Amino acid sequence: MNALEFYRLRNDLTQEELGKRIGVSKQTIYKWEKQIAPVSSKHYQTLKDILNLSESEMVNVISGGEISRDASVAENIDPDSLARHYRVLQQRLKQVDSEEDRKIIEDKLAKLDRISRHVADAINDPGDPLPPFPSTPDTIRNTPELRECIKDAMLREGVRNASELNRRIGYDSANSIERLLAGKLNWFPDVLSAVLDGLNIKHDDAPLSPAERGLLAPDGIYNTWGVLTRPIPVVDWANAATHIASLIGRNGEPVMKKWDPENTDVALAPVGVRRNTQAFRVHGVSMEPTISDGDILFCEEQYDLNSIPSGKIVIVRFSDDSEYAGTVVCKRLRRAGSILMLTSDNEKTGKDITVNSPGEIAWIGIVVRKSCEL
Repeated sequence: MNALEFYRLRNDLTQEELGKRIGVSKQTIYKWEKQIAPVSSKHYQTLKDILNLSESEMVNVISGGEISRDASVAENIDPDSLARHYRVLQQRLKQVDSEEDRKIIEDKLAKLDRISRHVADAINDPGDPLPPFPSTPDTIRNTPELRECIKDAMLREGVRNASELNRRIGYDSANSIERLLAGKLNWFPDVLSAVLDGLNIKHDDAPLSPAERGLLAPDGIYNTWGVLTRPIPVVDWANAATHIASLIGRNGEPVMKKWDPENTDVALAPVGVRRNTQAFRVHGVSMEPTISDGDILFCEEQYDLNSIPSGKIVIVRFSDDSEYAGTVVCKRLRRAGSILMLTSDNEKTGKDITVNSPGEIAWIGIVVRKSCEL
């Protein structure tokens, strides 16, 4: 199988879908995959970003490499690329509205989980075992021991099924809970924290590693509120650039995991807001009337710039390659052909910014919710 075709299918894209995202026809993708024509150099970076390719994978595409259907998983799949693809699907899962779309993405995540176990078996040295793969940031392994612990507690508490457990913790999808109990998905820490609290399971009694236990919310916190919410530290806009810089260099480690709720400004994260969501208190009027001075914005980090729809409000930290190096802005992202604009809603005082290259953006997140004082 041609390498480009393999990586396209790995991302669940048709030739037509990939062509539209790159800006070429379905026939062009066909010619690239059949090596009738070489991949155009001007599309290298876009192709690499859309398919979440590593450097070695991109070289394989450019050279027209082949991937055997019968080759080992470890030879076919780069673990880092697989983990990146896993994170992209997690982002999409948070943005879908319908139960049908949610199930499709959850199926893809479950498939990646199965693939990742084969990769781990192939690359791990039996004499020096590595941690289970993928080491996806901010998720907790759904081990048989953990599921048995939860199901025993359900029996003890008289919770008969996933629907009853869903109602007890106030989650937004009984179907997701059912799939979690079946071992088809890994746990988000906030959901697992709510399940443990709802079933009166002490964190120390749950079969988790110390690192996984450290991702959980404080023991018993969901019993106090009775709904699936959690406090997120609010970063003041004056400190946003420094905070985002720490996110860029975190290497998968949780940021601001330990904080003092007595002395830290916090906002309650609604259901559906995940662990990598950041909360910022903005200052300024450039986005009025949509966003006012002092509003708290919940922002979800994005890994694929091309997947962000035009018109979304985003928070951006510029890279050292930009004339706005190190600056953080809250703007509305707009596309006009190949031109990317960051615009203000307040036409009188706001300033619009043209982004000439994706390399000018060091970090970007979509604003998914806002909170304001009445």
